[in-house]
Amino acid sequence: MDFCSIGTKALREAVAPLSSAMLQRREGRNRGPLSFFGPSCNEIAVGGVTGSALVDRRVEVSGPMGSSEFEKYNRCSSGLWLEFSTNSPVVTVDVVIDNAIFPDNMSRQAAVGIDVCRWEGDGLAWLDTCIPKTMASPRISTEIRDGRGDSWRTYRVYAPLFARVRYYLVGIERGFCIARPSTPFEGKPILFYGSSVTQGCAAARPSLSYPSLVGAALCREVYNFGFSSSAYGEPEIAAAIGALDLDAVVIEYDHNVEVEELRRTHETFARTIRDANRDVPLLLLTRMSGGLSCSESETRERAAVVRSTFEKMTCGEDGRIALLEGDAILPHNGRDRFFADDRHPNQWGMALLADAVSASLKGMIDG
Repeated sequence: MDFCSIGTKALREAVAPLSSAMLQRREGRNRGPLSFFGPSCNEIAVGGVTGSALVDRRVEVSGPMGSSEFEKYNRCSSGLWLEFSTNSPVVTVDVVIDNAIFPDNMSRQAAVGIDVCRWEGDGLAWLDTCIPKTMASPRISTEIRDGRGDSWRTYRVYAPLFARVRYYLVGIERGFCIARPSTPFEGKPILFYGSSVTQGCAAARPSLSYPSLVGAALCREVYNFGFSSSAYGEPEIAAAIGALDLDAVVIEYDHNVEVEELRRTHETFARTIRDANRDVPLLLLTRMSGGLSCSESETRERAAVVRSTFEKMTCGEDGRIALLEGDAILPHNGRDRFFADDRHPNQWGMALLADAVSASLKGMIDG
């Protein structure tokens, strides 16, 4: 994966015109002047993060992590979204990013772009995907002409999966209004912990990672704790997850660790979360590899480790834990059709995984 850390000068030059725009009116060709709203605006909701605003890191932990690359991926805004309602006929969205990473098995639109969607009933309709013109000028800008000013619409903007949102502005035509939406979420958030698969590697667009698809299917807010190549089941991460008020936790990280490391950490990781939160449902997910990324014998060995955690905890009469075996989700023939490479699900694979996880979680949460 290629990594591009945006220089301070480029960031300053990208953010400066956006910041000044909040204090002045801007004229656009064939449109009226716009009013601008940024990170301090209470009318814009920020979701998919454990805090109430944009954050530098998805999880705050101290101590050495299992991978030296953890901090790089922790700074990505995977799963974060902005949401607002407006009756403005014209809406502009400007986003400045940094910490950009370019996985070689997914498009730049998915890795460093934003997805703009509109709520229609209980579902989201995709409108646009935008990326920076160049990484030397890391600003993403889009304009939405979506109404006549006589109706309210609610928009969600998904952040990049492999970059960090440093700043954003929403512009609406003067004389119209913006308001904080009341998104129809049910219950508390669901948290996904895992590897690059969880972070969204090889998804087609930012809104189509499998955790985001599960969130849309179950009408739940989700926290994406996917860390590409750097999810090692560290106790610090488990403690941080256990401290959150959640409706469920999905655990998938054996793509990143050797079998012995998985055997050493997996049960401890799950029990640390359980000890901190006696009631939160835990879904243990084995890798969906289709026999591509490792041999069938290794796949069985890895699945046995996760199954052992499940059996030991259920023997202790823990009825709030379930097991989902990734390879059981795949059809017997043509498994390679669901992968972008030897281990990352493509969009068909993401959808297949999301459907299976949604069905498992729904029974646990509603039960």
